[in-house]
Amino acid sequence: WYDRDIKGLRTVAEGIIFRYLADNDEPYLFDDKEIEGVSFSKIVMGIDFGGNGSKTTFVLQGYINGYTNFRTLEADGLPLTENIGSDEICNKFVDFSKMCLAKYRRVDWVFPDSASTTMINSLIARAKKEGLPFWNHITGCRKNEISQRPRTLDMLFTTGRLKINRRCVELRTALKNLRWDEKKPDIPEDKNIGNCNDWYDAFCYTMLDFIEYIDLER
Repeated sequence: WYDRDIKGLRTVAEGIIFRYLADNDEPYLFDDKEIEGVSFSKIVMGIDFGGNGSKTTFVLQGYINGYTNFRTLEADGLPLTENIGSDEICNKFVDFSKMCLAKYRRVDWVFPDSASTTMINSLIARAKKEGLPFWNHITGCRKNEISQRPRTLDMLFTTGRLKINRRCVELRTALKNLRWDEKKPDIPEDKNIGNCNDWYDAFCYTMLDFIEYIDLER
């Protein structure tokens, strides 16, 4: 309420899921120099496809020491316009992938939203054409109960196992503003105010296929 009424910031007033991020996300951030020399067990990309007011988003997650620690390395997305089609999404995917490969030398898995089979096939075909080495490791994300996702992320954040690169500003903003659904208080609201859910979904997709192993480390 202070941010809204006194500072005039565009933020939701109540029902925030990750309140500690909204209050001060500094303890949950890292800079590039902090991961110099780190050997990643796995590097995973999550993709949420946009459309009808939603935004196409890409998030890259680094796994450290198996499923023990996580560093959100990169995040990017397409502008929110009505002219975004499969070609634009594929172009952005290739650009983002090549940037990730140049910086981290590898991408092990790519998990797009499994609801968009046609777009997944388009990404595979484009990745193969562009010579991306992980073209055969692109597959629809396996999903779990929506109510379980905030619990896992909360556990990772509060135990210090998950941190986000400081430059991922839009992702950070989305997580700060993600709020509970008033009618279903154990799941995030799906009104997608400020495209919070688009960033959140891609963020979650970097982990869901390995969620059992991640939760075992509690």
